[in-house]
Amino acid sequence: MFNLLEIFVKKINFNLIREKVLKCEQMKIESKVDVNGKYNRKIKIMEVMLGTTIKGFENDLSILNINLELIGIFGENENNNGDIDDNALELFTKIKAPSIMYPFLLENIYSVTLKAKIKPIIVPYIDFKKLYFDSKNFKIVH
Repeated sequence: MFNLLEIFVKKINFNLIREKVLKCEQMKIESKVDVNGKYNRKIKIMEVMLGTTIKGFENDLSILNINLELIGIFGENENNNGDIDDNALELFTKIKAPSIMYPFLLENIYSVTLKAKIKPIIVPYIDFKKLYFDSKNFKIVH
């Protein structure tokens, strides 16, 4: 359907209380992921934003905050026959594109924490297909 043409960091905010992070034995991590996309039918380009917010806590004190947004630019395959329907666009935007972009997000989170000279944060794998269908209250039957 689409090929990845380009991926880049749109925004990154990184805040920490370094001395607290370094001394923290067991930092509690909360994270959320956001995905949005828009398709330009005229030029056949899909732009997808994959963002994450990661917060680290010691007890109830916020000691780490990372906000990262990536933009993926996808071009329509030459072998597509005509218009792509809205359902296919939604599935690509919410499942396929973030699955392609996710390793880039992980690398950026790992890299920024490593460069801050703190223990690198390794964000767990996200199953975007399951996330999408769970949000739609569908059951995946195998």
